[in-house]
Amino acid sequence: MDYNKIISIQNIHPQVRIANYFTLQTGRNSWGPRRIPDFEMIFIREGRFRYDEHEKTGVSFAYKGRIGGQFQILLEPGDVLLIPPEINHTFSAISGSGAISCIHCLPLDGISWGKGEFYLSPSPAYRTAFSDKMDLMDNLFYKCNDLFSGYHLFRQELLSTVCREIWLNCAARWEVLPNETTVSERMKGMMEFIKVNCTKDVNRKDLAARFSLTPEYVNTLFKQELGMSPTACINKERILLGYSMIHNEGLSVKEAAYHCGFNDPFYFSRVFKKVLGITPETLRGRVYFR
Repeated sequence: MDYNKIISIQNIHPQVRIANYFTLQTGRNSWGPRRIPDFEMIFIREGRFRYDEHEKTGVSFAYKGRIGGQFQILLEPGDVLLIPPEINHTFSAISGSGAISCIHCLPLDGISWGKGEFYLSPSPAYRTAFSDKMDLMDNLFYKCNDLFSGYHLFRQELLSTVCREIWLNCAARWEVLPNETTVSERMKGMMEFIKVNCTKDVNRKDLAARFSLTPEYVNTLFKQELGMSPTACINKERILLGYSMIHNEGLSVKEAAYHCGFNDPFYFSRVFKKVLGITPETLRGRVYFR
């Protein structure tokens, strides 16, 4: 796995495309087989449901009950189902009645999630149980629906904030899988140091001095634990910050470049494209014309 393509849940800024909150109507209790271009989060308010996935792709989440490419998950009230993009699936009610809330979103706008080019950390789970916090999740999903159907001045920004809270609540309950790479406490400390200081002229020598290591050993640790160099990690954090500044705060590419510690906006654009697969100019166009 390319660790340059792993996006931490803490860095997501969800873009909500659809949000609804409804009770099932007679004759409408099944969706699919279908494919959707984005992630879909479904909160089970009432009733029992079933999710069937008919294939395995690069964005399928790990699931121990999978036989070949197919598997089935049963869902109860309080469960949140997360469906990956561009995968053949069916979602259906198995009780006489039910009520659900659905949110279609992308963790970061402009990223080709459906092609398996980017991954989330920690790895998402299909089913996340919230029977102990039913009211909390119900309120968050209802609020998304209310904002989506309304005309608030900061509608898109509030939608992103509420959706992000849902993602974070789910991610807090996702388990680190045995085959996932875990980082040492020392590496976590170095990554936090980078996050705090990435807008400055920080480099591997600064990390070495801060953590009483040699610059060469810092390089070795990053390669072993993250599969990338310290410079690549620093650039990634700068670019994710730049993404937020352009997409959420409306800064120009030049302004974002300088705020993120780049002296050359053209170099910032090249690194941005390398990290996220789109140019900041393209992203800025989406900010104004979405």
